[in-house]
Amino acid sequence: MIMFENIQFVHCALPDMSLNEIDVSIKLADGVALKSPLAVEAESQGEAKALSASNEGILFLANSSGSRAFFLNGSELPSLQQPPGFQRVGDGLEAAKCLRAKEGAMPSIGAAGVKDIDTFTKQLKIAMFLTNSRNIEELRKAPIYHTSDGHA
Repeated sequence: MIMFENIQFVHCALPDMSLNEIDVSIKLADGVALKSPLAVEAESQGEAKALSASNEGILFLANSSGSRAFFLNGSELPSLQQPPGFQRVGDGLEAAKCLRAKEGAMPSIGAAGVKDIDTFTKQLKIAMFLTNSRNIEELRKAPIYHTSDGHA
């Protein structure tokens, strides 16, 4: 488990871009394109399917009989070839830390948080802005401090 309090970004005092230039879209290993790197963990496959139909471009997942089912735009996806490791986050800053700190990790929120996904995405964009990261790949390379006690 990632200890988010132990990770701090090295901020760029004068980013050379605007928030509108930041791209939070992501492609998974098998070419699945998402508008955001935030996945939503639903309680059931039915809930995941219904929520995915009304939240275009967002990956929804549900655990079923020891395996995961993935939904995008109201349809079930075949098993992802290399499903990312999912890490539960509480806000967009933790999502940014998750994306940076653990290779292949994908931040996730509970189904109740889907109403706040736009806020989480904006917080993620602000973290990306402050680290001068134009896209998720640049964020994955952003300088960080990692401490064992939560202080830089």
